[in-house]
Amino acid sequence: MRGGHGPFLAQPRRRKAARRGLRWRRWAAGLALALLALFALDRLFPPPLPGAGGATVMLAADGTPLRAFADRDGVWRYPVTPDQVSPYYLEALLGYEDRWFQRHPGVNPLALARAAWQWATSGRGVCGGSTRPKEVARLRPPRPAGGRPGRRAPDR
Repeated sequence: MRGGHGPFLAQPRRRKAARRGLRWRRWAAGLALALLALFALDRLFPPPLPGAGGATVMLAADGTPLRAFADRDGVWRYPVTPDQVSPYYLEALLGYEDRWFQRHPGVNPLALARAAWQWATSGRGVCGGSTRPKEVARLRPPRPAGGRPGRRAPDR
């Protein structure tokens, strides 16, 4: 007998521990279901991205560029494949933007944890968890800030 309470004290403690474990499992299952639902919604309803009608390049018969035109918004964005770009440029781009890009699934868990910690300690967003989703978000058309017409939400 510990502490003089007898064997009857052990059962409520076990029940409390079992309830805590059950709560933890329910919470984890709910979080997993929410993440799965978000993933499914992202796949079913992708964000609207600019159309494929980007900038235009006129080519000669041998494939060399003759003249380039910006798109209707004045943006010089041309579709290329990684094979058409210097490997040194790709290495520099990934080194500058996200040196862990090849090692994570698009969102760096360590950077997310750092961002959550900085947000919790400073009360505002200081940094993010990935550059890829941020770049995709920047491609979306701006939306009004606070629902007021004529004002844009800041690009971050």
